[in-house]
Amino acid sequence: MSSKFIRRVTSELKDLAKKPQVGFKIAPLSDMHEIHFSMEGADDSVYSGGIYHGRLILSSDYPFHPPDIELLNPNGRWEINRPICLSITSFHKESWAASWNIRSVLIALQSVMLDPGLGAVGAIELPSDERKRLALKSRCYKCLACKIDHKEMYSEKEEREREEKKKREEEEKRKEEMKEKEKTEGDGILDDKIDSEKVVVHTSSSDGVKQEEKGETKKKRKIKKKRQIGDKMVQSFDKERDHKRLRTILTLFVFIIIIGVAFGYGVKVRIDNSSSFGEI
Repeated sequence: MSSKFIRRVTSELKDLAKKPQVGFKIAPLSDMHEIHFSMEGADDSVYSGGIYHGRLILSSDYPFHPPDIELLNPNGRWEINRPICLSITSFHKESWAASWNIRSVLIALQSVMLDPGLGAVGAIELPSDERKRLALKSRCYKCLACKIDHKEMYSEKEEREREEKKKREEEEKRKEEMKEKEKTEGDGILDDKIDSEKVVVHTSSSDGVKQEEKGETKKKRKIKKKRQIGDKMVQSFDKERDHKRLRTILTLFVFIIIIGVAFGYGVKVRIDNSSSFGEI
């Protein structure tokens, strides 16, 4: 037994113990090459309610070499105490991957159990009624080698199902309570709205008078404000008109002064010219 084999199998068993796979029990034997297991039959199938026991036989080259699988109690799908042919067993080494492990092999086995045998090695075909009968009978099985007891395992299954049912009922109850609460709150809001509308209707007459008075006051204020704005505009127009008049008067006054100065300058020039001619 190589150290790599021991480390790998030990690691996988620790992982299964830390995070158990629901519906499975694992029981390694002393040499670790033989791993016993029990698995629950798939729900809504002919195997529902049944518990099926078997063993994985690991070679020293595991995980580089696929395991062999044998079923040890009657199940109606495979022969017992005989290796079965699957793509995850040593019958098909070419399809095996070293990344697969004990957990993935058992999950795949539970799924493949629902498929028809089609004449594969170790496969059998029994009527549905017979498989259901074997499923009921499997609950009383106990392995003498690994001590897995199907009566205990089925009791645990029933307890788990009761807990799951209880959780579902509590969740449904919680949802119903939430719906009822939302409905009650909605009705309360509607009642408040109706009451407020009644108050508005009841006080509408007195409020209407007050609103009319307020409306009249607002109209008067608007008219007064418009008058004030008009008065300001008139005043500004009057000022602008007065400024224009003043500018016109100043312009005429300046123009008269300029003409007077020019006229006086012309007279002076003429006098000067006359004096100069007299001297000649």
